[in-house]
Amino acid sequence: MEVNKIILSEIKERRSYRAISSKPVNSEIVNRLIEAAGFAPSCFNKQPWRYISVQGEAGLKKIQRGLSSGNSWAVRAPLFILVCTKDDLDCKMEDGRHYAEFDTGMSVFSLLLQAQKEGLIGHPIAGYDQELLKNEFKIPEDIRLLTVLVLGYRGEADALNERQMESENGSRVRNPLVKWYSEEIWSL
Repeated sequence: MEVNKIILSEIKERRSYRAISSKPVNSEIVNRLIEAAGFAPSCFNKQPWRYISVQGEAGLKKIQRGLSSGNSWAVRAPLFILVCTKDDLDCKMEDGRHYAEFDTGMSVFSLLLQAQKEGLIGHPIAGYDQELLKNEFKIPEDIRLLTVLVLGYRGEADALNERQMESENGSRVRNPLVKWYSEEIWSL
């Protein structure tokens, strides 16, 4: 049996598409996304993630002002979720390891898998003006805005540039296991 055939479809089919519709996402779905995020594991169950969902017109305009030019495709999105944390919210090991970002990342992936199941696309972005968004959404200075999730239904690709269109319609490319996986000892 081919291993790929038994991987969850939500994992195999999830992609960070950019062609997004402005069709609103109803609040029941948003609530399920947030609830799914809350089921993620975390060190000592500290749950260090903090989310802000943005769907209202005024909030969407604030997000749109904060997007980098490379993320101009996202202006149509009906839903954004700001993902935040800080080290003090989670385990800090004596040897210097901090788990807040790791645990928050697992929470984000739970949310993205639920979005996939709901028929939404979910695209985490790093291209935004962090200072502007933290100010506009009153995020405290000591809290890190890790990413902004762009969520919505698949839409028309007319707002995409040539490179984005190629990525949108191309095959999903993943590195082969030999580039990032070894057994027993480091052999990468």
